[in-house]
Amino acid sequence: MKTLMGTARNHMVMYDDDGKGEPAIEIILMVTEPVYSVDAAGRVLKRNDVDSMRVVAQPEALRQVADSLREWADESDALAEAGSKQEELAQRRGDAEEEELRDES
Repeated sequence: MKTLMGTARNHMVMYDDDGKGEPAIEIILMVTEPVYSVDAAGRVLKRNDVDSMRVVAQPEALRQVADSLREWADESDALAEAGSKQEELAQRRGDAEEEELRDES
């Protein structure tokens, strides 16, 4: 899976057939991806390939993407928080069961 390393952008004007200019942004995503191989001695080798992906978007489309990214980040934070609470509950249950066993002894 590719991992985001960084971003860059270029502002530009895109012209239609009538010569009318519209603002646009070239978005550059720099990513890295692990690549595994096996050498002659049978050892697994890992290297990270770096690549970039470029897309052009009008400002409104970029705003929509930004809104989606914020929403997804919030969802991820909520899932992590819920997972932490589940771990805490499981730990409490385990501690309570351990205490019960000690009381029974």
